[in-house]
Amino acid sequence: MSEVLLRGAGVTVRFGALVACDAVDIDVVAGEILGIIGPNGSGKSTLLRALSSVHPPTRGGVFWRGEEVTGWKVDKLARHGLVMASQNQMVFGGVTVREALAIAHSCRPKSKRVDEALAGERLVALVGLDAVLDALASDLPLGYLRRLGIGIALAAQPDLLLLDEPAAGLNDFETRELKALLLTLRDLGVTVGIVDHDMTLMVSMCDRVVVLDAGKKLVEGPPSVVVKDPRVIEAYLGTPMEEKP
Repeated sequence: MSEVLLRGAGVTVRFGALVACDAVDIDVVAGEILGIIGPNGSGKSTLLRALSSVHPPTRGGVFWRGEEVTGWKVDKLARHGLVMASQNQMVFGGVTVREALAIAHSCRPKSKRVDEALAGERLVALVGLDAVLDALASDLPLGYLRRLGIGIALAAQPDLLLLDEPAAGLNDFETRELKALLLTLRDLGVTVGIVDHDMTLMVSMCDRVVVLDAGKKLVEGPPSVVVKDPRVIEAYLGTPMEEKP
């Protein structure tokens, strides 16, 4: 059996009377790309924030490698190997890409052996930032900004990288590059959890998907099976996805 890196048990998040996540159980298994999908307002991003302590759950527990970490500070979780990057992640706007990555790398857990594939020039090449190393981070176009956000997260040497809608606003070419990067990360041993609305990307890349609807977990399983589930079609897809040749 593969190791469960992250477990959410009965995760509930309330904002006043609104229940954004309602008793969601979820596991992220080492070595997989786990997708979380569902309609707008279904609680996907809220669940990621709860699991990564950006907004701790109102009720329920979060467990990292079997240890309860509910309510831990974000930086403490990062030092233990769990890092989240959102689509609107703030980067170091007043410095160059090179300097931003160096700052992020200096914040990595000092007790952890450095994975050379996620450091220095190899990290730069991996995320495709070679051409903009000396550009100001604040001047980057969206595609490069997303790469930098992922690069900053990877500089922390995570075992699990959580991504909130990294493909939003990207063109087809940029989305294909994102997919290639995430598949490479999986091959390098970085587990990935991703929320996104690009179903072509999610079905072609994810090993498993969890579907949320109105804050509740609707179904989970292999993407090729889940997208054919009548409940998923009714709640989210509207029509069955076409088979790719």
